[in-house]
Amino acid sequence: MARTRKDKFAVVMSGHAIDVIPAGVSKLAVVSRLRECFSFSDSEAILCIGDRGRPPGNDHILLAQPYALSVDEVSADPDTCWNLAPPGHRGVQALLDYVDAFRVKDRCFKFVPKLIGKGKQCEIN
Repeated sequence: MARTRKDKFAVVMSGHAIDVIPAGVSKLAVVSRLRECFSFSDSEAILCIGDRGRPPGNDHILLAQPYALSVDEVSADPDTCWNLAPPGHRGVQALLDYVDAFRVKDRCFKFVPKLIGKGKQCEIN
């Protein structure tokens, strides 16, 4: 993230836009709000998905979280911000591959990586 004008705003990029945002604003506010709304502890996992995990990407702060997937660029950190989509799948197609790997059973959410790209439909009852 490029900081400018004495850190009053930041400039980040996505695949289709350049965002100029006030300093201190980030997508992590969404993660914090989810924790608050659903009474999740800091130890409970929240899966974050974005497209640009490498600075100055628009999602690099969000995808630096412990459970993060990219549908395009990854960061240099080997512990997070993975792209698990099949070769050649990026953007919307990669997101659909990830969604196909979601499972909900007995009010529990699971992400099953071995199902990525298998074309299975989500089964939510």
